Amino acid sequence: MTVSAIVLLMLEGKPITSQIVQSYVLSAFTPAQDVGTLVSNTTNPLQASRWNYIIIYQSGALSGDAADLAAGYLGGGAGGSEKSNIRVPGVNFHFVVDNGVNKVQNPDGFIEVGSAWKNQEATSPYSSWPYYHFHTTPNPYRNAVGICLVGNVDNRPFSDAQMSSLLALVKALQKEIPNSIVTYQWDCAGGQTSANRQTFGANFSAMLNQQ
Repeated sequence: MTVSAIVLLMLEGKPITSQIVQSYVLSAFTPAQDVGTLVSNTTNPLQASRWNYIIIYQSGALSGDAADLAAGYLGGGAGGSEKSNIRVPGVNFHFVVDNGVNKVQNPDGFIEVGSAWKNQEATSPYSSWPYYHFHTTPNPYRNAVGICLVGNVDNRPFSDAQMSSLLALVKALQKEIPNSIVTYQWDCAGGQTSANRQTFGANFSAMLNQQ
């Protein structure tokens, strides 16, 4: 059972049972990386009491990697557009989960660790990132760990490899910072958001609860 199948079931109004969620998790790609080591191997001591939130973002583009996001450069455009590249406020996310479509050919599901996590620095951007171009500070959520999935769930679902890596990463973070609350970029903004984003959030929250 893939993420895409789960999304279709939810859109059809069918219940997502624990068996379905577990089936996806058990059959999904298993990251080759030692995710626990990625999380715990920091340059400055890990500040477990500092981080209260884990915010999951999407890049808004269909390709790219951590370097592109830090430079404020999105390959393939935002909003699912393939026509042009755009400049956005750059963010050195704590973690970026690649989708295999990037200039350095990191594999699908590969987790990149930003220097902000290594140095235990605040970096999570405004919830409206990358579409809001006028803010002056890159880190309004100073107690939040920022994880960015490369892609745009309003255009296509995140890959099974990305979802498996994200699940492993969040679980590893929760082990180190047990009081952290998992939330989503669009939930921080309040108000309405797209059905695809809501479905992704519900699916991933269910996956976390099943583990």
